[in-house]
Formats: sequence, structure tokens, C-alpha cells
Amino acid sequence: MYMTVGKEGKAEVIIQMRKTNFLQVDKDSFGQGLTSVELLILAQVEEFERNGQLCYITNEQFSIMFGESLSKVKRSLDHLEELGLIHRETFSKRDGGKGKMRVIHQGSK
Repeated sequence: MYMTVGKEGKAEVIIQMRKTNFLQVDKDSFGQGLTSVELLILAQVEEFERNGQLCYITNEQFSIMFGESLSKVKRSLDHLEELGLIHRETFSKRDGGKGKMRVIHQGSK
């Protein structure tokens, strides 16, 4: 965000939107006893929702993204869900393919 002087000498505020390569962690998430991995997962889910998208990230992808073991990611997701900070929805693929898809949403059901 920056300010310029527009026509007629009036100040104008310009907000510049740009794509970033970082996650925004909500300050309200601190002090809840969450681990750093849980904070990162929660921030990633919130990022998708802020952009109007669904979070289809798999446990394996979270593990690679955050450099943590698969078991740590699974425990973190379970804990976030127990706290009601996320909920997971699993469904069969619509195209008739094998397997299931999972979406992670913010908040409880």
C-alpha cells in the first residue's frame, strides 16, 4: 500500500495486490497449544479458503511441504480436528476413478 497525490492535489491510497510465497498465521491461533506444524497446516487451509478454493492437499504433500514426518502430519490433522479448528470431508471421485478425495475445511462441521 502506498499513497500518491492524485488530480486536484487530493491524496489517494493505492493498494497493490501481489502473489506472495508465505503463509499468514492468524494471531488468534497462538496461545492455543498448537505445534508449529499445526499452525502451518491451519494457515494453509485458511489461505485456500481466503482465495475461495478448497484444500485438497494430501498428508504426503503436507509432509513434503513442511519437512515433517507423515505420522506427525497425521497426528497434527487429528489434533486440529479434535479442537474443531478444521474438519475433513472424504468422498468418492466423481469421475468414477479409484480411490477417494479429501477436502479440509476450516472450523468444525
